[in-house]
Amino acid sequence: MAPGIFFCADGEDHHHRLLSESPSQESCFMCDKPLDRSADIFMYRGNTSFCSTECRQEQIEMDDAEKRRRKRSAHRAKSESATGNYKSVRTDAIQVA
Repeated sequence: MAPGIFFCADGEDHHHRLLSESPSQESCFMCDKPLDRSADIFMYRGNTSFCSTECRQEQIEMDDAEKRRRKRSAHRAKSESATGNYKSVRTDAIQVA
């Protein structure tokens, strides 16, 4: 494979960095290692550059974990509002002798 070929793995959520960043960024998004323009650059979500498949995969896994966390949180909130399962707080006074 020729150096400089871009690999891309798309996701549905927006990336944490500004979309204005392009493949011309100077360093790996994950490890901050300077990108060598004569070597392969690995892309994720179209605009984020990584120095290796390992760095790209680490970001993919972090994004997937965050997506699962949000999904669980939304499901929990939806189920609590549907069942009226709210936490109660006791407000009466306690007398200590």
